[in-house]
Amino acid sequence: MSNILQQLYDSEINFSISTFWDAGFDWKLGDEMNGWLDGGQCDSLETAAIALSIAAKKYFPSSVFVKERWPTGTLRVGDRVQFSHEDASRGTIIWVEPGRARVKWDTGGNNIYEIDLLKKVEE
Repeated sequence: MSNILQQLYDSEINFSISTFWDAGFDWKLGDEMNGWLDGGQCDSLETAAIALSIAAKKYFPSSVFVKERWPTGTLRVGDRVQFSHEDASRGTIIWVEPGRARVKWDTGGNNIYEIDLLKKVEE
């Protein structure tokens, strides 16, 4: 998670994360001087970092951050995936980095799991 925040910073993408005990984490993409582009509230700092990265992809598609996180020709955020050939569990990718992905499974709830091997679902 700190890697995500550092890479956003290194790519000169401004953001803010704030918290107030028991109220979650507020995140904003942008800054006060140039304006806020996107924002939201999450239950964890890790989820706030992921939300920032997804927003950065939308607003800064040609940034170094996005080019490194979503290289062409790989699984991408939003792709539907299956855990393995033997397991019918399916979900949607919410974060990708080389060789790894975080997936929100269709089982409901807010369960997010990091996995190594994925099979893209052909729908």
